[in-house]
Amino acid sequence: MARQELMVVGLGAVYNEHLGAPLALIGDPRRHVLIDREQKRFDGIQNGIRVISDVNFPPFSLNTFSDRQVVAIIATPDHLTSLISLKDLGIQKFIIEKPLVNNSQEVDVFRNILMVNPHLKVYALEMCITKLLPLYLLTGQINPDDPRWQWVEDQSGRILPRNFFNSFESRIGELQAIEGTLSEGGDYGTADLVERSWLEKDKLRGGMLLDLGTHVLGPLVTAGLIDSPDSIQVDIAKRYVLGENRRSFVEAKANQPEIYVHALLGIKYQGRDIPLTMTLGKTYFSGGMWGLKISGSNGEISMGFLPPQKVNIASYNRNNIQLGLKNENGVYPLSLTEAEMCFRGLKGFDGNQKALLDSIIIIDKIKAASNKA
Repeated sequence: MARQELMVVGLGAVYNEHLGAPLALIGDPRRHVLIDREQKRFDGIQNGIRVISDVNFPPFSLNTFSDRQVVAIIATPDHLTSLISLKDLGIQKFIIEKPLVNNSQEVDVFRNILMVNPHLKVYALEMCITKLLPLYLLTGQINPDDPRWQWVEDQSGRILPRNFFNSFESRIGELQAIEGTLSEGGDYGTADLVERSWLEKDKLRGGMLLDLGTHVLGPLVTAGLIDSPDSIQVDIAKRYVLGENRRSFVEAKANQPEIYVHALLGIKYQGRDIPLTMTLGKTYFSGGMWGLKISGSNGEISMGFLPPQKVNIASYNRNNIQLGLKNENGVYPLSLTEAEMCFRGLKGFDGNQKALLDSIIIIDKIKAASNKA
């Protein structure tokens, strides 16, 4: 993406903690257009063309850029509105941070936008989909001829042999159960709500299902373990909000963004019903748990969502293997490289769109089941 010009919409936590540094290496940082409605978000930013504005009323045109090869990176809570505004401005390439859209109705709007504007290229940035890339080699979703195969290495630093492709069942047997846990504590816990209060207050964009749900569901869709939202049934769904003392939880009402959620889903997989347990949310404890475990009849796969993001394959009948990503600079530079592959038309890759859109539909099913409880 070195020859592209960049526009960044939203200079919040994602930009400051993850995107700012790798984006500074792309093109000329002095020409990056940075948009945010809050002046304080520009504190400490040295380069770039600063625009203090709501993206709905951008005070510039594409003449700001030397040509029309502009990539817009949308990292605001309201992704769809920004996409529509910038599309109408003439921008055709987008990197949109998860969750991409906020509900099933917006899924339909998003799909219609792409149907009417087939020239648009959209890459959905979900860091956990990139982190768990080794899993997709194992389940046969990335083949040895895909350039991303070279991103994965074993514990000895070696690229995987071609016979590793689609070896999921030969390593852990029949799929038995999946458990995804993101129970955030410490700085990631309820203390984070002070800075990102919209997660607790915004009825459209807030809640832990939207904030964390795609971390679990996105990789499972990408891996082919969830075929479609129709393959999911919700058996248990409980959503909670913080109590008045901020050190307890009470059950959430239908219109309240949840701060903690527990769900038991059934996945229809190869004609069998497989349990998926999801626990997501923020707590007031000093520690937390971030991980995904996939259990089979002959072994299990476990992986963490926090660095160093290794994928551990423990087989009962084969040697154990630990897989990781080769890039030492973190996941986000790889995601940006993958976005460029998407824009160039990498065969069989939709830029994570299906993974995120299916996740949102499943999230709405969980919310609906919780509201009926």
